[in-house]
Amino acid sequence: MYRGTTPTLIYNVNSNLDLNGMLQIWVTLKTLMYEKTFGKDDIIVNNENKTLTIELSQEDTLNFYGSNVETQVRFLDSNKKAYASNIKKINLDNILKEGVIHE
Repeated sequence: MYRGTTPTLIYNVNSNLDLNGMLQIWVTLKTLMYEKTFGKDDIIVNNENKTLTIELSQEDTLNFYGSNVETQVRFLDSNKKAYASNIKKINLDNILKEGVIHE
């Protein structure tokens, strides 16, 4: 992922959990200085393919610094049971020209 871009991140959920039945789903991306969490309303949930999709803005990715971003998914099901994925790292590449690209 490059800073200042608008990546679409797709998370594969290797579980039999009913994603459509979740009360809440959080996808968190974090570096040392910045954290962004997407809630269920911001996530495209595909229960059939067991994927979660989020779209980041230029502003989101410009707030990340360092060589990688840590990410984790958390779930709350209808029985109030909470689940969490392993923490994964996404490579973060820098850009030469800082700032948001406008027309």
